[in-house]
Amino acid sequence: MKKFTIIYLCLYLSVFVATAQQVQLKDYHHALKTKGKAPQEYALDKIKQHDLLIFDDANHVALEPFLFYQDLLKNEGFRQNIDYIFIELFNINNQKHLDAFLNAPTLQLQLLAPVFQNELSGFSKSYQTYVDLLTTVYKINQKLARPDRVRVIAVGSPTYWPLIHDEEDLNNFRVTTDSYDYTMYTTILNYLNNFNSGKKGILLTNTRHAYKGLKDKDGRYMQNCADFFTQYKPGKTCSIRIHNAVLRAIPKTEKEMEGVARTQEGLERYHIGWGRVDNGKWDQAFKANGNKPIGFDIKDTPFGQTKFEGNQSQKAHSSMQMQDVNDGIVFLAPLENLRKSATTDIFITDDFVKELERRILILWGKPYVEEQVSKQGLKNTEEYLRALLKPEPVMPLPSAQAAVKAQ
Repeated sequence: MKKFTIIYLCLYLSVFVATAQQVQLKDYHHALKTKGKAPQEYALDKIKQHDLLIFDDANHVALEPFLFYQDLLKNEGFRQNIDYIFIELFNINNQKHLDAFLNAPTLQLQLLAPVFQNELSGFSKSYQTYVDLLTTVYKINQKLARPDRVRVIAVGSPTYWPLIHDEEDLNNFRVTTDSYDYTMYTTILNYLNNFNSGKKGILLTNTRHAYKGLKDKDGRYMQNCADFFTQYKPGKTCSIRIHNAVLRAIPKTEKEMEGVARTQEGLERYHIGWGRVDNGKWDQAFKANGNKPIGFDIKDTPFGQTKFEGNQSQKAHSSMQMQDVNDGIVFLAPLENLRKSATTDIFITDDFVKELERRILILWGKPYVEEQVSKQGLKNTEEYLRALLKPEPVMPLPSAQAAVKAQ
């Protein structure tokens, strides 16, 4: 009898849990049905309501967001509503090279070499998505009168690689990146004349830079780029996350960091993991909706009321929800289908490889570089660099695949 009772209770609980999950998913699905629009239609509605759309691609190497951006630019209705494309990964002191490329009489990709060679990390991992996006802008602009052309604006902190000769220079340079998000904010404000120019734009960035209202454990804004707009220019911007896996980062101890080469991005300082949002409920809801691409506002929906998770979640106030950091979501494809951008070596010249060798000895230290060369059975640092910079094809997005496996 006892055995029968236990089996009955287990069956009852499993049915109860399954029923509760179905009820929850019904609420998610209802939000999609009542608020959802085709992604381009959703973006067009938002740019008509706001002066700046802040797109969070979730992962700079993701392919699908950049295909979406190109489709938006090819949509004449959307393009006519924007004057600027602001790009985080391009540094403001490389603006003249972007202008030279877009104003050239013929398509000349090599004019972009300094933009990719002198980015923040100093390593020039050139993603094809960015090259393709700029090419699309160039081709569209060629059909337009100059006053109607879209400008691409670099908003990342300036880089000074020619001036960095040793570790002291590198550390001084890293201090300047403390104001990274404020630099983005003020640069955009300058181009939009404090939102008094009548001009509009989109910002292409990711994760924390797009968080519009994330607060720390003391209830203070985390001072991300979108936070500044929320505090000082409320209502002018709309933060839209493109659905992807969420970052789960646990800081490493000082002991774990001993002997580890430091990078500008700082990911080596964390145990990095990836997961599905809301333990997979979002993905289940999208699947129940046929995995159709969709864009929608998340305020006062089960999506928006999901507990915040992602970059900076370790420092965030426990009350934070997803609707506190983003206004909307664009779903383009299930995690299983998301892809990583190809890379290109068109900007990797012999002279630049020599410059890279100089940089990595400062960035990573000679002992670490020599160890890597030896481990891989290579002759010298140049071989090591050329192997690292070898072009990669499009492939499944590793972070999304990790989230799928972790579920």
